[in-house]
Amino acid sequence: MMLLATETGVYDLGGSLKCCRELDVNDLYFGERAYICAWQGLYVEVGGRLERLAERQCWRLFKWGGEVLAALEGPIVYNADRGRVAADYRGYAKELGWHFFYGEPHITDFAVYKGEVVATVEVGHLLSGPSPQELRPTGFEEDLHNLLPLGDRLLIAAAGGVYYTDDLAQFKRAAGGYCHALSAAGGSVAAHLKSKRPIIVSRDRGESWQNLGLELPPPDYGTTGLLCEGGRCIYSTTYTYAVNVERASAERLLGPHPTTRRVVLAKE
Repeated sequence: MMLLATETGVYDLGGSLKCCRELDVNDLYFGERAYICAWQGLYVEVGGRLERLAERQCWRLFKWGGEVLAALEGPIVYNADRGRVAADYRGYAKELGWHFFYGEPHITDFAVYKGEVVATVEVGHLLSGPSPQELRPTGFEEDLHNLLPLGDRLLIAAAGGVYYTDDLAQFKRAAGGYCHALSAAGGSVAAHLKSKRPIIVSRDRGESWQNLGLELPPPDYGTTGLLCEGGRCIYSTTYTYAVNVERASAERLLGPHPTTRRVVLAKE
């Protein structure tokens, strides 16, 4: 089931409020416990009520080693299940000049690539290491947003476009524009740009990209409003659409509604 993490809580694709109208939600995780990652902090749902675990801005949740980790501003990685800091990368932020326009720099995404954990920093370096607690900067620096591993290739969405690498040493920009939201879409990959025609698609593992030409409401800065299952994608800003990337068609499902921060697949 896909859900919309928005500036005023979490909604399903029918427009029903599922959680926390009072929170500006960046990510969520529904497993044995429900975690909400928001501008106001990291929360856990206990007995139908929300308890705040950390006050720092929360940007991303990541399952690692059977536990849920949260990317907090700093950047700090917080173990939500254990209720404690797992890693603190503020030393790198100070040393390397990482920054963010609306607070402290933070990790925006995690992925596993060739057996290593990789992570993106806004604004900073691509990180890699054997675990989220042992990340080190690579030589690649940008305003980094999202990751998508495709076998031996890693795609990276950033403010400067879409990049790909096969070795974490050499990086090639394959598409320009302010990019967020990389998602496998059947045999293709989809992403969105900040544009009146936002959705772009690659059919060669990220080496070249084509715009679908669909006129849709452009995404806001900092939002990850696209997620696909098979060839069907959900694209969401203040309106929500079902997009078929093969047919280059879109059907409006919902809207207007609060701005979507992230489209989330609500399962482990």
